[in-house]
Amino acid sequence: MKKINLFISLLFLFTIVNAQPLIKTYIGGGISLPNFKYSNNYGKDAYPRSIYQGYTVGAFAKTSLFGSQMEMTFGLNLIQAGAIDNAPLNPFYKELKVRLNYLQSEFYLSTHIKFIELCGGFYLNNALNGKKVSTKMDGTNASSDIKFGIYSDNGDEMHKSDFGVSLKTIVNISKLKLIIGYYKGIDNISTVVEEDVRNKIFTIGMAYPIFRNN
Repeated sequence: MKKINLFISLLFLFTIVNAQPLIKTYIGGGISLPNFKYSNNYGKDAYPRSIYQGYTVGAFAKTSLFGSQMEMTFGLNLIQAGAIDNAPLNPFYKELKVRLNYLQSEFYLSTHIKFIELCGGFYLNNALNGKKVSTKMDGTNASSDIKFGIYSDNGDEMHKSDFGVSLKTIVNISKLKLIIGYYKGIDNISTVVEEDVRNKIFTIGMAYPIFRNN
């Protein structure tokens, strides 16, 4: 997974450096609205989780395929994932926040309907770091770093990489692009045998062309 992610990142950077008039390159950013899809051996857990708002920022390069009806896009982003557990299993805590920071490579195809683009593809994530913050009943906090790829008794474990599908709707407003995205993880990112944790992230952002010939 690491090698595939590195290859896509290098291909994306090569595309930017060698940008031609037919290749459009954009930078942008916005907010991420992540949550986890969580289940265990006993079925889906009923206690509530909520969105843990974060950010996303990055760049993408796109080129036309088969005339102007379809486009191919490569992207490289920093994106925050995670969730807030509002009723953790530990009775001494009232809230648990899990934050994961990813370097994300993505590839998708898009088609135009007037000024709207409909996009679909896949993404590969590589975790840069992560943190868990627990709020005790008395209001004090305890934090710990996520241990990637390691099983630990205190639950601070996640797989370092993640793979999934992406869907986007892009609204073109002059040169600006309003981007609404949805990322659904296919991989189980938890290393705990009894758990199945998958990323689920909505994003809302804006992008603007880097080069004048865009």
